[in-house]
Amino acid sequence: MTRPFSLLVLLVVLPLSTAYAQAFPGTVLGKDSAWLAKNDSLRRAFLARDAKGIRPSESQYSLFATAFAAALGNARTNMHGLDDPGRYCVSDGPPEHTGVVPAPLRRMIRGERAEFIDLSRCDADRALGVWVDQRQRAWLLWADSLAVRGDSAVVAVGYHAEALEAAAWLCTLRRTKGAWIATQCKLKWIS
Repeated sequence: MTRPFSLLVLLVVLPLSTAYAQAFPGTVLGKDSAWLAKNDSLRRAFLARDAKGIRPSESQYSLFATAFAAALGNARTNMHGLDDPGRYCVSDGPPEHTGVVPAPLRRMIRGERAEFIDLSRCDADRALGVWVDQRQRAWLLWADSLAVRGDSAVVAVGYHAEALEAAAWLCTLRRTKGAWIATQCKLKWIS
């Protein structure tokens, strides 16, 4: 008696799960649990743009490129057990306060096997996984709260891979011979 019932459940649930999987970007049936969540307000809030973002000036581009590189290095170290997508959406603010990083700055960011993506091409699914062009997994890298004093700076950086896969650091940067280097990053929080 349970076999016919089990088959009936599969025949009803499978088409429903396929419809959910096609309802928002990037999900792959059987590979992603994002289709299980139904609260789309979380997704919208996650990538909410903030008009008050830090908006770096051109003279600060090299400083921010170094900050994003530090964020990437820390994220890769922290996420050592999970697949690194090699694609990173960059924002001048954290989730819920994101902002588009200017293209010239984005091109200055350096990282091995890394593509830095314009935030306008990025989206989040309902489980807060980050996607590029709706089909490629990515991480969100962000820099925020800059304070510069002469040849030193402090900036908050972080990453978000998916729900409960995120962290932030407070990094100290120093300018040496005209180039900014990250000298220390202290963990602020991790999830």
